[in-house]
Amino acid sequence: HLTRDAILAASTDSNLYPELPNFGGMNRAFLVADHADGATLGGPGIVDGRGHLMRRAHTGGRHPGTRLIAGRDSSRLTIEDITLLDSFAWAGHFQNCTDLTIRRVAVINEINHPGWSPKGA
Repeated sequence: HLTRDAILAASTDSNLYPELPNFGGMNRAFLVADHADGATLGGPGIVDGRGHLMRRAHTGGRHPGTRLIAGRDSSRLTIEDITLLDSFAWAGHFQNCTDLTIRRVAVINEINHPGWSPKGA
């Protein structure tokens, strides 16, 4: 639970994120529920992916393929009353999850941010 003034800021070093084998082309995420049961991410705080900093760092080559939140092979996940801010790529990706609840979530991204290139992402 993130309180009203709380900001959980992602690292700009995507190598610190857990790898998710067989999760598509982007195989890393900042927050991961993997084989979880009953996990909740709630607000009213902010999860800041700091994507604009990562986009600037990776304009010349292959992007690091990071998502803000990922769920895999999990059940009874809840994401509610939270703001997902400035994800590098997808704000969320869920694979083989059951009973997933997402409500009252704001996703704020600026895809045309300076330094972003559609060729690298």
